Amino acid sequence: MNVRQWTKLPSVGMLAFSVCALVSSRITMGQVAEHEHSTAGSPGKIEVDNNQVQVLRIRIAPHAVIPMHDVAERVVIWLTEAHLKITLPDRTVREIHIEAGHVGWATPGRHEGTNLSDNPIEFIAVVPKKADEHSSHF
Repeated sequence: MNVRQWTKLPSVGMLAFSVCALVSSRITMGQVAEHEHSTAGSPGKIEVDNNQVQVLRIRIAPHAVIPMHDVAERVVIWLTEAHLKITLPDRTVREIHIEAGHVGWATPGRHEGTNLSDNPIEFIAVVPKKADEHSSHF
């Protein structure tokens, strides 16, 4: 998970993004707290799913350990503060702190994640889909 490009949204921008919702990952159902929907290999509540984007809302329970999984490139919108331990396939470990309201681009990769907080973590993931040659962009 690449977290080098986090930026804080103004509150109006955060409200606009909050209407949407992350993660094309393989996390088991018991490790995500209070999720409302699950698709094959991808837990969380699907907020939007069309031919251009999939938007998910993910909530991770306090101290939950999410096993090694793959994630697609995506925009991550942090709804709560996060204190995470990220373990890469080579067993490199990074501890990160992210403030609520931060937004960042995460590159594809594989990692294990641990919520180090006594509180649940909630974030929104916006996963772009491959553009159709007839799609319009503005």
